[in-house]
Amino acid sequence: GRTFTPLPGQGLHRSAAWSSVAILPYPPRPGQAEFVAAIQSAQREGRHLVAEAGTGTGKTVSALGAGVATTAKDGRKLVYITRTNAQQAQVVKEHKALLDAGAEPGLLVPFMGRRQYCPLLRSDDRFADGTPEELGRLCRDAKTKASRAHETGKAVEGACPYFARLLKDGTAPIEALLAEGGCDGAELARKVEKAGSCPYEALKLLIPKARTVVLPAIFLIDSRLRPALQQWLGTGFDECHLVVDEAHHLPNAAREHHSPQLTSTSLQRALKEAEEYRDPTLAGTHLTTTVIDALQRVLHGLVDEHVRDGEDGLVPPDALTESILTELRVSTPTLDRIAKDLYVLGENIRNDRRSKGRLPRSSIGSIANFLHAWSAARDEPYVHLVTAGENPALELYLLDPAPVLAWLGEFWSTTHMSGTLAPLDEHSRLCGLDGGRTTQQCFASPFDPDHLRIYGLEGVHRRWEAVQRDPGLTTRQQEAALAALARFPGRTGLFFPSHRMMEDYLEEGFLHGLDRPRYVESADMDNATLQRLVDAFRRDPRPGALLLGVLGGRLTEGLDFPGDAMEHMILFGVPYPRPSARSQALIHHFDRTGGNGWQVAVHNPVGRTLRQAVGRLIRGPEDRGTVLVLDERVVRFHNHLSGLRMVRGLDEMQAHPASRTAVSSRKAPSVAH
Repeated sequence: GRTFTPLPGQGLHRSAAWSSVAILPYPPRPGQAEFVAAIQSAQREGRHLVAEAGTGTGKTVSALGAGVATTAKDGRKLVYITRTNAQQAQVVKEHKALLDAGAEPGLLVPFMGRRQYCPLLRSDDRFADGTPEELGRLCRDAKTKASRAHETGKAVEGACPYFARLLKDGTAPIEALLAEGGCDGAELARKVEKAGSCPYEALKLLIPKARTVVLPAIFLIDSRLRPALQQWLGTGFDECHLVVDEAHHLPNAAREHHSPQLTSTSLQRALKEAEEYRDPTLAGTHLTTTVIDALQRVLHGLVDEHVRDGEDGLVPPDALTESILTELRVSTPTLDRIAKDLYVLGENIRNDRRSKGRLPRSSIGSIANFLHAWSAARDEPYVHLVTAGENPALELYLLDPAPVLAWLGEFWSTTHMSGTLAPLDEHSRLCGLDGGRTTQQCFASPFDPDHLRIYGLEGVHRRWEAVQRDPGLTTRQQEAALAALARFPGRTGLFFPSHRMMEDYLEEGFLHGLDRPRYVESADMDNATLQRLVDAFRRDPRPGALLLGVLGGRLTEGLDFPGDAMEHMILFGVPYPRPSARSQALIHHFDRTGGNGWQVAVHNPVGRTLRQAVGRLIRGPEDRGTVLVLDERVVRFHNHLSGLRMVRGLDEMQAHPASRTAVSSRKAPSVAH
């Protein structure tokens, strides 16, 4: 093992269960030593570790501490991917704790995309919604001009001043800042930008020197960013250990990223684009606007033909091509030439806009890319869908994410960790992990399980068909919620299966007259606005504040409410997805490929959504919380909600008392069962 000298008042803690080099900056919690040992064993032997680790197991510091100790021995790099900026900030915080405790964890580089790191592009509203590829094209042009100005000593129009400053100052000041530790990506960007330099390019240049790189998962999920990342690392993935934080998101994130769409809105944008560029003729037969108009009619025709009572429908792979041929009255070879001309036109438009300093985007080019992808994907793991609604769309939907996650197998080792990862064999299968290289383990929370009490109320539910027959079910659920709020005087979260249901309940006035401050999430809130809402809820000095949001939304995943920040929670139903062609295709696919399609496509994702929500309450050993689910169908999720108890009336509950003084409220109605 290596010898470290702790700072005064601090210390590096070891355990006999650990490998000799595994070090943490805090005294280990029960079970944490075994968790660290499992991570190091997988890293040492080049395996995949799929680990469900409950709240309080210290997932971040365990993975980081084990990883940097392993890399100190084997010379590999640690790549740590996160879903949110807050998770990245937590990794940086734990790295700083290691430094302060006297460890030598090596250089950590927190990395983000150009949207967060490029001061030149971020300050221009024209580029606010640019994709990584589009922003990259603009960035390359500005860097090339800055390099020319640096070499010649002459000003060049359009040169990036931040990259020019980086060329002048070099990366040494930024490396010194990183060596001090404690700066997450956002803070680091502010400091580097304030010095006049470019955070994105500076940190990219420092990645080869890093022992640990922490960055958003998209850098690996995206097939164009992934080779770039490997180049920046300066080594192959087989010389890197990977940690996947909140790993339960990875399969669906990959599925969504690799499921392209062609929407009615994008076709309308393409029409304007064609007119802007003088409506060229394609394949010598049709004007561009004529082709786009035909695609719009085909899209709406497929909606009419294949969407019945739901929101989407399956489309035969050949239906799109056959419909376009009929609309345009051309042969298949001519249609192929039209598609190629659309692609060339799209590239010409991108280059023209790029030369003018505009976002190099082309809706026409996107149409060409989609048509190629649609015709190329004729078999599973894709299905072809059409969706209805205000913005109808064609979608090439990826059923099985395993093929697009094959890069996981390129890493020397991977650690997949989350508090809601079970069933572990399902996650391994969805990620395409080699069974011979994979170890699956569960690590229980060290907190007293009685600190979180979960109840399901019998006689109340939100079955859609039953509500249509008996609208009184809605009234009984609302009355039960009011009766529960009378028993929950502390800060309480109210979470609904959908925004529509929450808005309907509020419009019906079910909280009218209840003298408790309310903070309500809306579907169109950006992240900054949502964070201000949460901060205001947390700071509100009045007892009994209510936070209203949606299950599976941003409030119930990734945000924590420790202590008395939230003491109770009411869930207004089990968040089953609406029946759709998409969900039926998923069920059918997994029935055919491994059985239990309903479990994989519906039951387990819903169970994880419930577990993520209730997990917001207990974030420390002294926290207490009570959850009430107003839907008797929650009994089906005993395997996901440990300790769930079904009750016939609220008087059977034993809620944890609020830490604040009980609020005054109007008398809640009694609940009949």
